[in-house]
Amino acid sequence: DRVLDMCAAPGSKSSQLLESVRPTSAAVPTSAAHHGLVVANDAGVHERMSLLKRILNARSLAEQAGLILTGGLGEQLPMMHFDGDAQSQGCFDRVLADVPCSGDGTIRKAADVLRRWTPEAAVQLHGVQVELALHGLRLLKVGGTMVYSTCSLNPIENEAVVASVLRQAGASAALVQISEQLGNLLARTGLTTWQVGEAKAQ
Repeated sequence: DRVLDMCAAPGSKSSQLLESVRPTSAAVPTSAAHHGLVVANDAGVHERMSLLKRILNARSLAEQAGLILTGGLGEQLPMMHFDGDAQSQGCFDRVLADVPCSGDGTIRKAADVLRRWTPEAAVQLHGVQVELALHGLRLLKVGGTMVYSTCSLNPIENEAVVASVLRQAGASAALVQISEQLGNLLARTGLTTWQVGEAKAQ
């Protein structure tokens, strides 16, 4: 599989993707272990890219052989072509869009997030989150899978983004129910209605 991590820093997600597409277990045939590819992209400043490189450089040489690092805005990534590709649209089997967000779901471990939080944050980020997700679909092969995620609990950054993407993508994209694949991980159905916070809210 070819996998794109659109917003990869600090690198833990890309590391897990490498483990998935380039397994090193003795139980995995060599031919299967050496064909996966992960493109890890990030638009962050030098510190974020340095951290991404440091974490991914710690992976095994076999995993690094299936890794490409790029630096740029995820919503502006060009269409990539690989040897053997016959189709002109879509180049990745899987896309991860773990997008920039307000981070309000991390308050328990990052108290400063609460001190900096404002109702405006989600509204300001909503547009770029939609653009990232839409472009992720453009880079996805027909029949491929894209995961959209944030570390926010705000529906403006989650359900509202997914709803906007599905509306704009039309019949070319569909929401997939994955509850049965999550094992014992607790999950609940997404919201269908939400309120938009105002800047003056307390």
